[in-house]
Amino acid sequence: KVNALGKLEKMNWMKLLPRVNAFGAFEYNDTKFLGTQANNWLVGVNLQWNIFNGFKNIASIQKSKAELSLAETEYQKAKTKGINDINGSIRDIKAAKAKLMLAEAAVNQSAEALRIITNRYNKGLEKTIDLINIEASALNTKLNYWKTLYYYNVTVFKAELMLERKLVIN
Repeated sequence: KVNALGKLEKMNWMKLLPRVNAFGAFEYNDTKFLGTQANNWLVGVNLQWNIFNGFKNIASIQKSKAELSLAETEYQKAKTKGINDINGSIRDIKAAKAKLMLAEAAVNQSAEALRIITNRYNKGLEKTIDLINIEASALNTKLNYWKTLYYYNVTVFKAELMLERKLVIN
């Protein structure tokens, strides 16, 4: 769009210059049927220059300059928005990865707590309700881990869509 508006501005500037048209013709009209002995030709030059146009040309130049400036601004805005979206997506990936690592640590911790409580229950040191509570807590942390993993994968996929290439993330 910016290139087209740049050419439109150039076209409006060219309206201020004169137009020159050249033309020529050669005719083979003869008195005989299918004869080619006649020698008729015509050459001409036409010059048109509209000097007094009521500032219409100047106004069209100013309008095309304003439209070009607006298009360049919109282009820069879209470009900046795209860069910001990509940077935001990269930040989201980093945050999701940190949450994923935290959720993984929580799963490991809850698994260890479940192991300890199960051993204590087997020796008769813990109540059944404590074992059930720790099992529910362990399952809850696993569910949270799977939710975090899903969010991480969705975030990576969105970034890949924006960048139009496969991401390799360590």
